[in-house]
Parts: sequence; structure tokens; C-alpha cells
Amino acid sequence: MKDSTNATSKKVRHFEMPKTLGGKLFVWRFVIARRFVQILTLLLFFGTAHWGWSLFQRPLLSGNLSSSLVLGALPLSDTFAVVQILASRHLPMIEALIGAVIVLLLYVVLGGRIFCAWICPMNMVTDGANWIREKLGIKSLFIVPSKTRYWLLGLSLIVSFVFGVAAFEWVSP
Repeated sequence: MKDSTNATSKKVRHFEMPKTLGGKLFVWRFVIARRFVQILTLLLFFGTAHWGWSLFQRPLLSGNLSSSLVLGALPLSDTFAVVQILASRHLPMIEALIGAVIVLLLYVVLGGRIFCAWICPMNMVTDGANWIREKLGIKSLFIVPSKTRYWLLGLSLIVSFVFGVAAFEWVSP
């Protein structure tokens, strides 16, 4: 039997935040990049809608986070919203179906949570709320198991089927 304290065992190194600004920026590089992309996405929607931003006489980004057009030609649609529409026994427009397939392919290539991590502005809100809770020392009243989200996703598809509406889209911010 091997002794766990022998020379081959590895020591656990705990993370220590660097003291220099450059070191901190290096640690935060992905958070900074994600916030930049999230704010840029919101700015592109806002700029196109309110200031008429365009490129080649086509709107830069029109629609919303559930379904949008890039340069008036490339459809992008929330795959879960389209699945809900299909579950509600309605047929979305062909552009929404094409957009959902494009986004699904991006999820497969780049990773399934890329929208939540890099695009969705709610990520900034939840991270900000968590930061405030930590600074104020507010403890969680209850912990929701991580698998609960899958039950809620399934339930929203069932509700969509039963009532004929995209159920989660009614409460999604």
C-alpha cells in the first residue's frame, strides 16, 4: 500500500490574486473580454434601433436576443425559443429555423454555454448581484440544485405544448 505523503504526491497551491494591476488584468482578462462583448452587443442593438447604424446600407443588428438579423441577412435565433415554439405546435418562420440551426452549430463548435457566458446581458446583472451580496455579507436563503434548471427547461416545454405558447419566453428577461 502506498503512503499518501510520499514524494510523488502533489501539493495543492491555493490561488493568490496578484498584487500588480497588470497581474490582476491578466487574471480578469476573460471577464473583461466577456463584458466588452456583452456591452458591444447591447450597443449594436441600441445603435441600430435608435441611431440607424448600418453597413452597406443594411442595419447592423436588428431584432432582439431571441431572434435577430445581422446586416439584414444573417438570421440568428435562440434555439430554445424555437424548440418551445415547435413544442407549442406552431411553425416558426423559416428564417427563425435557419437562425436556430446556425446558432446550434455555433454552440457545437464553440461550446454550449457561449451565449450565456459571452452575449447575454443578464450575466452582468447576476454577476453584479452576486458581487454585491458578497460585499454586504448576505448569505443565501436557499441553494437551488444545479439539476433544477433541466427540470425547469423540461417543464417549460411541457407547458408550451399544453397551452400552445412559448412558456419560458413569457418570463425570460
